[in-house]
Amino acid sequence: MKANWGRIVKKIEAATKDEVAILKSLLDTVNSKICPECKECCCAAHNFDRGCAKSGGYYDVQYDPTPPTLVKYLKKKYKFTVKSGFLNPETGCKLPRYLRSYTCLIYFCGKEQKLLRRIDVTMAGYLARRIRTIKEQILTNV
Repeated sequence: MKANWGRIVKKIEAATKDEVAILKSLLDTVNSKICPECKECCCAAHNFDRGCAKSGGYYDVQYDPTPPTLVKYLKKKYKFTVKSGFLNPETGCKLPRYLRSYTCLIYFCGKEQKLLRRIDVTMAGYLARRIRTIKEQILTNV
């Protein structure tokens, strides 16, 4: 039986809306100050020069519950490219936070870490783990 990824994605979105809203409130102000001017994009060059495009969006089965068939669906829906992955140079990641890989949810560059309070980084890490757990629970039943 073929999974209905559109329906499953909506279920993940609904189940993680509170966590995503808090993450948004914690990170958007800092990201809007740093990311537009950044020339060392974490999405493109960080993590041993793998980048989003080279790593396929950082969906690593060791850390992320997203099955390869869902990753394939996301790549098509959000127009993943071999040059920049899910990154839109003007607006940032094309993926909504609830669909980003666990690596992308927990990574904070040095500039972000300097502007965020330690409690914000801790809370964001907790929320990322919650989102991963919720995704795992939903995807286990697929």
